[in-house]
Amino acid sequence: MSTTTSTLAPSLPEGYVEEQDRPPVPDVAILDRLTADAVDFHVDTVGPQENRQLRVTLYSGGSTVSLERVLRLLGSLDLEVVDQRTSVFRRADGLVCRLYDFRVTAGPLVASAVAAGSVEPESVLETFRAMWSGRAEADRFNVLVLAAGLDWREVVLLRAYARFLRQSALPYDQSRIEAVLLSRPGFASALVALFHAHFDPRRRDGITSREDEVEDRLRRVESLLADVEGLDADRILRAYSSLVAARPAPTSTGRVRSVRRVPSCR
Repeated sequence: MSTTTSTLAPSLPEGYVEEQDRPPVPDVAILDRLTADAVDFHVDTVGPQENRQLRVTLYSGGSTVSLERVLRLLGSLDLEVVDQRTSVFRRADGLVCRLYDFRVTAGPLVASAVAAGSVEPESVLETFRAMWSGRAEADRFNVLVLAAGLDWREVVLLRAYARFLRQSALPYDQSRIEAVLLSRPGFASALVALFHAHFDPRRRDGITSREDEVEDRLRRVESLLADVEGLDADRILRAYSSLVAARPAPTSTGRVRSVRRVPSCR
């Protein structure tokens, strides 16, 4: 960029001033622990509250990375790159370390959560790591990490339920199921809370028993269902709640269809 500007400088009208990009400041601890062909990440928030953005930094030891792959993974979180800068550092041991700094802005599905400061950078970081390593898929379900405050494993759970539902009589593909959940992040969060109350083996009865907590969570889910408009959304969300509650789900004819439990996600 600076070379191009300098080359054009003689032909530019008076008053143009060359501006140098300020290189991103690396995290020395991450650079020190990089090994050849390894990658590491860092996520934080930048900017004033009224224009809050996320900064995603990717560190690579030696090899370059596919920017297209990075954009695809960020896009699955409803994050759009608005600025990107690259720096290269050579360590004392000769390893060339590359730093890719991405400024990202929130898309419409997660803009309110980012602006409110309710998005945990650590959750974004762990989700990005999971996608990069192949432990999580890069699809629109990941938006729920930001929009609903879930972690990536809980998103894997909802994705598994969606695939189970696609094998049932419900005539909806994954994109339609995703769209319904993404339009109701509070319901997605309530479903996960019901799942934990119902199946978490680490839970011990305290002030309230497991049964009482399940009933409380189930009442929350049912109250949200009462406000659902649209036949497609109602059918999808009721099927979800029936699976998580491990009870028979009503069919479109009003009859009861038995369902199998989906294995817990660990």
